[in-house]
Amino acid sequence: MQTIVGIAADEVEAMAEAARDAINLRLSLLPEDGGAGFWTAVSKYYGGGFAEIAAGLCPPVSRGTGAADEGVV
Repeated sequence: MQTIVGIAADEVEAMAEAARDAINLRLSLLPEDGGAGFWTAVSKYYGGGFAEIAAGLCPPVSRGTGAADEGVV
C-alpha cells in the first residue's frame, strides 16, 4: 500500500471520513438550515471559486484618503 508522508492511503481516507462525520454532526446542531450551504461553499472553494465566495461574504474594503495613503494602490 502506498503511503503519503508516512500515512497509508486507507488511513487518509478513514481520517477524512471521520472528519466529514464530525463536521456533519456539528452542522446538524445548528438551528434550522444554518449549515445547509457549508458543503457547497467547500466544494466551490476547492473548485477554485474561493475569490467568488469571499467577494460575496465580505464587503470591499476602502482605503482612507489621508496623506499617509497617498501613492498606495
